[in-house]
Amino acid sequence: MEKYILNEDIKTFYITAKSFPDGISDAYDRLNQIVSQNSKRTFIGFSCPDINGVIVYNAAVIEDYEGEGEQHGCPTFTIRKGEYVSETITHWKEKQATIEHTFRKLVRHPNAECPCVEMYSGDDMVCLVKVGELG
Repeated sequence: MEKYILNEDIKTFYITAKSFPDGISDAYDRLNQIVSQNSKRTFIGFSCPDINGVIVYNAAVIEDYEGEGEQHGCPTFTIRKGEYVSETITHWKEKQATIEHTFRKLVRHPNAECPCVEMYSGDDMVCLVKVGELG
């Protein structure tokens, strides 16, 4: 577990998966239909349990410009700047079984807040859980 500082808010737009974890791939497929697959977009996943404890997963992409999400008819969400605890999973597609375990470990931090955030970079996934604010 490592400290990760996010220095700026990140505004995203997203599609909510119809179920977790089975609907995640479909949500990203639908998101890819909206954004150009040829562009270098940064994809993010974020999730949090609802009031019944069911995980709600959102497939997201960072907005290229203000209002992009609204233009596509998608809801928006801002990943807040601040301190996070993190762990990187290299070649995550080959290690999907470790993702849940990784987040279970991160959310045990005494100041952990929802949502759990996944930031994708090539074959790597950075798992993040917010634990503090930046002044």
